[in-house]
Amino acid sequence: MPSPAELNRTLATLRDRFAATAEKTTAALTMLADHLQRTPSSVEVVDALRRELHRVHGTAGSYGFHEVSRLAAGLELLATRWQADPVRDRDRRAAIVRQLVRALGAAFEAARGAGDDRLVHRILLVDVSEDTAAALIAEALHRGHGVERIVSGALETVLASGVPEVVIAGGDTLPALPEGVPVVLLGASELPSAGVTRVRLVDPGADAAEVVRVAESLAAQQGLAGASLVALAAGAPLTALLEAIGEREGMFVRVAADRAALFAQLQADPPALMLVDATGVGMDAEEAIQQVRGDRRFGELPILVVADGADGARREALFRVGADDFQPQPVVAVELTRRITRLLELRRQRQLARGIHPGTSLMLPERTRRSFEESLASAGVDGRAVALAVVRPRVPPAGLQGTALWHRECALLAAALAPEGARTGFVDETALGVLLPMDGGEAIARLDGFAEASEGEPTEWCVGIADRPADGDRGARTLVHLAEEAWQSARDAGERIHRWNTGDAGIAPDVVVVEDDPSLADLLGYALASRGLTHQVFSKGPEALAGLLAMRVRGRRPVVLMDIDLPGLDGFSLFERLRVDRPRDFRVVFVSVHASEGDQLRALRAGALDYIVKPVSLRVLMAKIAVWQEQDELA
Repeated sequence: MPSPAELNRTLATLRDRFAATAEKTTAALTMLADHLQRTPSSVEVVDALRRELHRVHGTAGSYGFHEVSRLAAGLELLATRWQADPVRDRDRRAAIVRQLVRALGAAFEAARGAGDDRLVHRILLVDVSEDTAAALIAEALHRGHGVERIVSGALETVLASGVPEVVIAGGDTLPALPEGVPVVLLGASELPSAGVTRVRLVDPGADAAEVVRVAESLAAQQGLAGASLVALAAGAPLTALLEAIGEREGMFVRVAADRAALFAQLQADPPALMLVDATGVGMDAEEAIQQVRGDRRFGELPILVVADGADGARREALFRVGADDFQPQPVVAVELTRRITRLLELRRQRQLARGIHPGTSLMLPERTRRSFEESLASAGVDGRAVALAVVRPRVPPAGLQGTALWHRECALLAAALAPEGARTGFVDETALGVLLPMDGGEAIARLDGFAEASEGEPTEWCVGIADRPADGDRGARTLVHLAEEAWQSARDAGERIHRWNTGDAGIAPDVVVVEDDPSLADLLGYALASRGLTHQVFSKGPEALAGLLAMRVRGRRPVVLMDIDLPGLDGFSLFERLRVDRPRDFRVVFVSVHASEGDQLRALRAGALDYIVKPVSLRVLMAKIAVWQEQDELA
């Protein structure tokens, strides 16, 4: 299975081609127009033209270029007629294609900033480097946002057509934006003095998914969502204020009455920030801060102190023992929220720079892979057995709050397994990887109780485990892949934990994509992976038939997203073969640019689950897949 980083790079290239280098498409059509000028009746040229238009028609709209898709569809129909009638428009064919090239160029240009009224947010990239912008565009696209990349000199013109919900800026200074527009700054060393509650600093090398998540939080005014805060001995008014901020911002707020309770909280569930009410706990505040700073696990934990602002000597002492910021009494909610936001953002920057997930302090995927490879190499030298577990929720988390709850669950599990010598980190955007210094049987014994405790909870999860024997040579990527197969078996069988065996190889994934356009296939694959759905892609009819016939369906029946125009064997013929050879194993959904009533009725009468006309709305398609899976489980 491709990693999220690999999918990001693939989609970045594809989106960049559509959004920033549309001239490649128009150049191909111009070349075909030149050929038609010389040989207007050439069957090969007309067929090549139809195929290129078919590709643009089917894929451009799925990337948000709906007018481009419409124009291509119109000429595709005309090219089909030219195939049937060699004389039709013979002397005008080249001119017609050139006129389309001009119209497509204008449509591409207009669509770059037009957005889509179905999109969640309009994100504007200002002065962002080409490589960084490509990854951000791909990530924003699959999350359902409209996105456009410009240089600051074009800002005034772009703003004239509408104000974006959020801006991601590549420089170290704020662009000249209308008041209140939230900004993610890539590369700035400190927050501007004004409007800091609507500005976030992110390291320019941060993962694209993390940058877009920050932008989403800003656009939704939920910049603190999912963060956890522990307060030491706060008085009743301050406690009530913190709980109100937590409820409004989606934070997890806990209160410790004394130092013993504080350290119990820190060790059981490490927070993102600690608040000390020096007014309420007196001189014990300095001792508590000093004790926290003396524990290397909490050396970088942001500490915010609330105290009397008139006592300068006391404030100096608090800073000297390790406080990061100071909130004077009386406490104002807006000011306190701003200070919390600033400290969390600074912490986020430090962690991202080291490949650490800001919300959980767990390793991000690339660092996880390196860490696991190092551990596996060491185990191989020492002759020790190792087991790798993949932990995923049975149902992918929905929304910011659902994601925050899942991340919290991951952090708690990692903390509980740390005494076992486990290495933990994210292996993709959702899944937690756990490398345990023991064989699979022992790993099951360690994890089963935790999995059982999650049953019935919103974050209920199951586990797939793969062994690396003491004398084996399985690397981290292979072990993750096997553990993913085992996880799918556990989920489908309703088990808490499943240990990989050879019987798990070749099990059909949740979704099979049969699509010859790699741009659209990768876009669908990215969306499926981001929602925790396993998938496999085929680009040719015969290849898809062989692969589908070889799959073993166990439990949930896969959804097959099938194009009609496939090389070697068309989608309808492929469907007929499946109906004969595997009549009850697959649920086929046709995804095609052919929108005629006849094609749709043919598919549905033959037993297809649905018929979706391109361009594809990813959000609608993902919602439909969720419904189809639920219906299959109830059947």
